[in-house]
Amino acid sequence: MIILQNSLTQLEYDPSTDILYLDWPDTSLFTLEEVKGTLQDTVKAIKDYDIKKLFMDSSQREMNFYDAEFLEVMQEIAYSLLDTRLAKIARITTTDHYREQKVQEAQARAGIHLQVRSFADKETALEWLKDA
Repeated sequence: MIILQNSLTQLEYDPSTDILYLDWPDTSLFTLEEVKGTLQDTVKAIKDYDIKKLFMDSSQREMNFYDAEFLEVMQEIAYSLLDTRLAKIARITTTDHYREQKVQEAQARAGIHLQVRSFADKETALEWLKDA
C-alpha cells in the first residue's frame, strides 16, 4: 500500500511483513529542505503505522549537499527515530565510497541504537529484514 508519494520518492508499506519501502532517487535535483521534508514525512509514517522495519534503496541517490548540512539533517532524523518502534533498517548501498563513509559517519554521530545494515542487493537485505 502506498502511504506517501511526492516528487522525490514513494513510500510503500507491506503490513504482512511490517516493512516500509523507501526508494531514493538522484537527490541532486532537489533542495536540502525538500529532502529533509521527505525524511520527516518518512518518520511520521513510521510513527503513524508503528513500523518496525525500513528498507531503503539508496543505490541511485546522488547528493549535492555540503557534508555539514547533510550530517545535521541526518542527526535530526536519527533523533526523531528514537521516538518510534523502528528496530531494523536495511540499506542498499552505492559504489560511491565517499558517500557511504558519510552515511557511516552520520550514523555514528547520531548514536542510533537500531540494527542498521548495508547490503549490495535487495534480496539479501529483505531476507535480513524478514528474519525475526
